[in-house]
Amino acid sequence: MSRLESEGHCYRMRVDRFLVEKRPEFEPDDAQLFLDLYRNADPEDEFDHFEEQRETNVEFEWHAVRARGSARRGPANTAMEEATPVSG
Repeated sequence: MSRLESEGHCYRMRVDRFLVEKRPEFEPDDAQLFLDLYRNADPEDEFDHFEEQRETNVEFEWHAVRARGSARRGPANTAMEEATPVSG
């Protein structure tokens, strides 16, 4: 649903064109190409996959932020940060 909302301008343009043409042709949208994929999807599996992606992304961002922070402070603080345990 969020994908459709983010592409609303595209749909609006297509509907406007459809309404003004005398003999409009309404081409299928992208969502129509994936009906079988969503119709046969297992919600539990999809949510598990979402959680795995979220954990991976959070971990990646956490390491990226730490790396940027270390680069800003310089190499002198890096050894101390690596030795400091992180809770969470």
